[in-house]
Amino acid sequence: MLPEPILQHILSFVEVKDAIRTSVLSKILNNAFATLQCLNFGDGSIFPVAKRNENEKVVFLKISELLNAVESMILRRQEQNVGVQRFCLRLSHSFKLLDLTSYIARLMKALIACNIKKLVFKVGTYHCRPWYTLPEALYACNSLSTLELGGFKLEWPPNGGTIKLSSLRELRLYKAHVDDQLLEHLIMSCPELEFLRVDYCFGFYCLQILGLLKLKEISTYNCCEEFNKIKIQAPNLEYLSHHGLGRLSVVDVTSCRSLRLFLPKELRENLWPPLYDIKHLTVIPYDGVNKSMVLDLLDSLLWMAPCLDTLSLFLSCHDKTIKFTHETSVSDEGVPCCTSVPFKCWRHTLKKVKFENFEDVEDQWKLKNYFVGNAKVLESIDGLTECDT
Repeated sequence: MLPEPILQHILSFVEVKDAIRTSVLSKILNNAFATLQCLNFGDGSIFPVAKRNENEKVVFLKISELLNAVESMILRRQEQNVGVQRFCLRLSHSFKLLDLTSYIARLMKALIACNIKKLVFKVGTYHCRPWYTLPEALYACNSLSTLELGGFKLEWPPNGGTIKLSSLRELRLYKAHVDDQLLEHLIMSCPELEFLRVDYCFGFYCLQILGLLKLKEISTYNCCEEFNKIKIQAPNLEYLSHHGLGRLSVVDVTSCRSLRLFLPKELRENLWPPLYDIKHLTVIPYDGVNKSMVLDLLDSLLWMAPCLDTLSLFLSCHDKTIKFTHETSVSDEGVPCCTSVPFKCWRHTLKKVKFENFEDVEDQWKLKNYFVGNAKVLESIDGLTECDT
């Protein structure tokens, strides 16, 4: 028989129900499971599916037995000072049968006492809305490194309670209700945060992150239609992805040293411009972009946001602005638009371009020729002093 640590490592990759079946085969396996620190109850709800015409009391008893078994596993580990490294549980909504509020609070408290490191906890929603409020104790769990929550309503801790997740590196929110201020405060309470994902959440209109030094990746997907602003200052951000139900009105991504702004042309044919509806864009590169690289940067940004009215850049310690004037009405007849963009972009609507504070930029002729060669209905370019002489 393999040593107990190796058996525990193997059991950590299987769901608890399978680990229990295995544990009855020998005393060594039973001991390995009894002190197993990774408890994965699977991606599906642990609640049994009620059979047709099954008595509600019978279903209630089955659910209660399962809940008690899960809680007992955690409490035994707490009593034995074993600890819990990873815990994954999903509870479907059983509003008609029982209220899980106190149970969830007890379970969270026990997991915190076990110095939980990685927690995946999802609860069912009621009419697509969260029914359960996240227990306040979790807001100050310093042992957590990974937290994935689904179906919870996030509220401010009462009586000025603390929000401080000092060890958290990964945060995922799914179908959660949270307001702007709490979302920002929650994120900013995680100084070690590297990965953030917010999917199908609602209650907020702005994602604002200022100064998280270790944040590398941010992703939002199908959040509420009211979500229309992104403001980020994260010097080491490498990846930003947004897919939304509504339209973004403001995207302000500044001081991101590692965020890739130059997108190879060969990739653009297979991608949708991520900021196609943005009218005003501000970009402040942390470093690595000098005055001679403005044209390459501009080309990438105009692909990402092809319908801009203003583009603001902060280069070489100076604010630089480009203002775009488009045709007020564009006919669909005649000139076809770009193959990669299924709507009229700047190349077929741009009438005027005005550069402000571009006096120190090298190769102004290249900038002028870029717009002359790509803007099909362009009438004038102003602000490039080198080209006026």
